[in-house]
Amino acid sequence: MSTKNCKFNGKPCPNCGRVHKDKTGKNNPFYGKKHIKESLIKMSESSKGRIASKETREKMSRIHKGKKLGENNPMWKGDKVSFNALHEWIRNHKPKIELCERCKKEPSYDLANISGEYKRDINDFEWLCRSCHMNDDGRINNLKQYQEECHK
Repeated sequence: MSTKNCKFNGKPCPNCGRVHKDKTGKNNPFYGKKHIKESLIKMSESSKGRIASKETREKMSRIHKGKKLGENNPMWKGDKVSFNALHEWIRNHKPKIELCERCKKEPSYDLANISGEYKRDINDFEWLCRSCHMNDDGRINNLKQYQEECHK
């Protein structure tokens, strides 16, 4: 366990009475070293099949809640994400409605960008039925042209 940000760093811990010292980075005796392949395999094998108790899972959940989400995640890319990653983020943050936001008749299946700028803003996306989405993108016209060419 890291004690770098521990408020009892260098002082007796009220839980165990021990004095915790910072063992992160260069202070860690294993700093700069690597496990050999056999050790990695043994560690992997020893943890396979291990199931954490409900109490342990709840404790881990409380500890990690919100720590690595969004901008706190070291892999966060802000607005510099791929088309698919942005759509997935919007899908997870914009509540899905039952009917298309345009025609209000068909079920909504697609997330459509409104401005064409593809920014990380849930208000810049709308839930559309496939027909409205294809009309909006101009894909319906391309499909009609293709069908006409194929049937000549």
